Amino acid sequence: MQPNPRHRATRESKRYRREADAIKPDTKRLDQILEGTIWAIERAAEWVGRPTAAPSIRAIPTRSWGDTPALVIYYSYDDEYADLLSIRYADEGDAEEESDPEEEDQT
Repeated sequence: MQPNPRHRATRESKRYRREADAIKPDTKRLDQILEGTIWAIERAAEWVGRPTAAPSIRAIPTRSWGDTPALVIYYSYDDEYADLLSIRYADEGDAEEESDPEEEDQT
């Protein structure tokens, strides 16, 4: 049984922002997908993502929709915050085999 949803504040790492800016076409559909996915992370981080090789990092994939690509968002969380660490095209690596996004970029 899932606990009552909570609302965590979202923080974007520099890496997440850089990657999002690089892959984000100016489409309303992609914005809606990302908003919905981030909304889910903020409220149920422990339930929506799947574990990665790094114990403190989870991954949540999005589905492709028309010309909108499938993406994977990597995040960590605590009781107050959901930290968006990285966003990549889904075909750039399976979330279960992915290395720790925090170790790859310490900026």
